[in-house]
Amino acid sequence: GEVRLCGVNPMVKNLARGAFLRVASDLTGGTPLETVKCRVTLSKDNALQSLRNILDEGGIANLWAGTPARTVEGALLGAAFLVGSASTKNQVMKLTGSKTLSSLSGGVVGGVIQAVVMTPA
Repeated sequence: GEVRLCGVNPMVKNLARGAFLRVASDLTGGTPLETVKCRVTLSKDNALQSLRNILDEGGIANLWAGTPARTVEGALLGAAFLVGSASTKNQVMKLTGSKTLSSLSGGVVGGVIQAVVMTPA
């Protein structure tokens, strides 16, 4: 059986979907990669040296350090991206009928929304 969110506003659906997808992405690989990337940026080590140091300091669980804060951030960014992207794609598709243009426009608008949300005041 298929699970359907009957009677739920499409924007609310996209907020929930975007949040879920971004958090799932972070938990399955995004957070460990971000942890290594931050270490490389802050040190003179390369990626493999940084990974080795992270694992030596706290084991494999250390790759997911900061997960609670990253989960909140990811949920907000994922939700914002998907709402902006989906609504833009729908509008551009209605105006032009072009799947390519609507997908490109949706990605651009979603990305700009994420950048605005992430930019400190």
